[in-house]
Amino acid sequence: MPAPWKAWRAAELDSIRRLIVNIDQHIAMTRRITLALAALLAAAPIAATALPAAAQGPACTRPDRPKLPPGKKSKGPEMEAAEKKVGDYTTKMTAYLKCLDKAKTDAMTEHKGVIEEWNGVIDAYKKNPG
Repeated sequence: MPAPWKAWRAAELDSIRRLIVNIDQHIAMTRRITLALAALLAAAPIAATALPAAAQGPACTRPDRPKLPPGKKSKGPEMEAAEKKVGDYTTKMTAYLKCLDKAKTDAMTEHKGVIEEWNGVIDAYKKNPG
């Protein structure tokens, strides 16, 4: 039967080995993320200028804020016109917000696809570094 210190030493070595494996995995993941971010940052200006505006997603145009009457000194027709302006503004703002949501979703989907593709490139490179 081994001495107690040998069992303790073996357990300590196993802990150290597990720690080293975890550190190696963390380093590999950090490199992967760093390379992906560097590639995205490098490609962003090129992609923005190379693609036509329609290919970049919807062009969301924020509506102008309507000018509202003061209220105290306003007359009925002036208030009715302002009410119509606010209604139109609300309709346009709702469309604008929907457009922004779609643009955000499209951008997030594209970003996820680029990261997945980049991880595939890294995996292929690791199998056959060059």
